[in-house]
Amino acid sequence: MMQHHGRFFLLYDNEMYMNTGGQTGSQTPLFAITSNGYLGKQVRKKNMLAIMEAHCIDYVASANIAYPEDLMNKFKKAASKHGFSYIHILAPCHRGWGIKPEETIEVARKATECGLWELYEVDQGQRTRTYEPSFIPVADYLKAQGRFRNLTAEQLADYQKAVDAYYGRGE
Repeated sequence: MMQHHGRFFLLYDNEMYMNTGGQTGSQTPLFAITSNGYLGKQVRKKNMLAIMEAHCIDYVASANIAYPEDLMNKFKKAASKHGFSYIHILAPCHRGWGIKPEETIEVARKATECGLWELYEVDQGQRTRTYEPSFIPVADYLKAQGRFRNLTAEQLADYQKAVDAYYGRGE
């Protein structure tokens, strides 16, 4: 039987302020259209995982509702820690993202498969990727959402270049 020794915080992230009508927030991605940002957000989202990791807490992890086994493993790890743990969960909002409710899991999966939502954990300072994406084109993820309907070809290319560079897949 697992005993809970520490505390953990879960951030259920839909990348907008949905309780106030889908407004732009610090977690809203670059160029995403929101109810108060019709031209799309003009600054990058805040990297909360990096901020939490910089605080050297016991356990930091990213998760995605489309990967429930990975998510449950991270819950169990966080619950077993003596200190503070943080899990940041990507959870699309169909209304704010401009997708059909039945597409929620598929779109969430595309976020990880294209490389924009990396699944990893930092356990006692050791960073490990917990899932290797298939690297579908970033455009397959972004174009599936109404909130990115105004993206230009250049903006899509910039997103793809950033993912390729992050994973060392560039030229």
